[in-house]
Amino acid sequence: QNWSLWHATRQQERKIHTDYPPDAKMAGDGRGGVWLLCSTQGDPQNWSLWHATQQQERKIHTDYPPDAKMAGDGGGGVWLLCSTRADQQNWSLWHADQQQERKVHQDYPPLATMVCEA
Repeated sequence: QNWSLWHATRQQERKIHTDYPPDAKMAGDGRGGVWLLCSTQGDPQNWSLWHATQQQERKIHTDYPPDAKMAGDGGGGVWLLCSTRADQQNWSLWHADQQQERKVHQDYPPLATMVCEA
């Protein structure tokens, strides 16, 4: 059964989007929205990066591995640490926002940890 995304304040809670798989990963964007990384369209090996706000959700980028790690950047974007199909042993650090994704650095070990300071 799939999960729903809720927005909650001290005064109320409201379901805003539905149909996320239970293993979806989530990180805040620092501006009231969230980034979600999950399998879509039945492909468990190629995950998509979504951005959701109270008003809308959009698929932004595709083709991430399920073991990707992510952390919000506090300014509307998200950092992702993951392998690529070409190199499973050395991971790359990517930065994504609603307009683009780009590889920032490479050659991280798979056991590297993501840390977010907001």
